[in-house]
Amino acid sequence: MSNDSIPSNAVCLSDVALSFSNGTVPVLKNLNLTVANGETVAMTGPSGAGKTSLLAIIAGLLRPTQGKANTLGRDVSTLDENTLADLRRTQIGIVFQHFHLLETMTALENVILPLELAGITKPAARAKESLAAVGLSPRLTHFPSQLSGGERQRVAIARAFALHPPLLLADEPTGNLDYDTGKFVLDTLLGLVREYSTTLVFVTHNNEILKQFDTIHTLKNGNLNVS
Repeated sequence: MSNDSIPSNAVCLSDVALSFSNGTVPVLKNLNLTVANGETVAMTGPSGAGKTSLLAIIAGLLRPTQGKANTLGRDVSTLDENTLADLRRTQIGIVFQHFHLLETMTALENVILPLELAGITKPAARAKESLAAVGLSPRLTHFPSQLSGGERQRVAIARAFALHPPLLLADEPTGNLDYDTGKFVLDTLLGLVREYSTTLVFVTHNNEILKQFDTIHTLKNGNLNVS
């Protein structure tokens, strides 16, 4: 997707609701959310409030029970699975709390794999560049079991940024890290977001970092409020 084709709003949710068990378990209630292209958004709220479900709807991993979810100009609530997979593979970076690295692959191979799937030429060179950006050039041939938690999360960030996606979704990526390591990982991620003018939606329980984001949303009892 060229810069010219990226809409001014990277994310636009209209009256989105989500429930499970045939509507008996409401999770999200008629949410409206707009995230401008290039904006950094922190999403806070208690555990179980639906923050991860909200990210999943934006990524097209969950379909809302009602309402419309528009991501990067595409109505992800109606796209078929193949189109959604292609959108996530090429346009949306996702960083999880638990890394989700392939244990049998080195750091370099973990970053190369999605580049190969996306058809990028010279994927190894791009992967090395992405790992260098997060300070892991000395760890290219290390397996995840040989890396610290912070290093594994930086591999995950390098993997998410390797395709230079216009949108990054981060689900508590520092939640399992100690304070100093978490701060370093967050600073690394935000530095790349600024460098690439990436739109960021970042789920967190850490109120100390909220001042680093353009906008703060609080999700509670299925409702979304701007702080």
